[in-house]
Amino acid sequence: MTMKKTDLYKNLGKQIERQNKAANRPDRFGDGAAEIGKREKKTVAPKSVPLTCRLSADLVTRLRAHAQTVDGGVSAVVEMAVARWLDEVKPDGDA
Repeated sequence: MTMKKTDLYKNLGKQIERQNKAANRPDRFGDGAAEIGKREKKTVAPKSVPLTCRLSADLVTRLRAHAQTVDGGVSAVVEMAVARWLDEVKPDGDA
């Protein structure tokens, strides 16, 4: 008895599904992905919050020039400057 063309395609589809289920998956999928995610979480830096501010063009030029010499770039330079300034400010908020 011959099979219909649709039955042949149906059987081919089932065969491909079985092969895909039996195939070894890379570590970036499935159980390996959970391990990679855990590894990345350990190396994540402290949470940083985006901050937008407006600066003069001259100050931005100087900031970028200085940031090239500092590890961490502009964000690190701004963080150090703000931390230093906050340490100098009196507790009641007067500079």
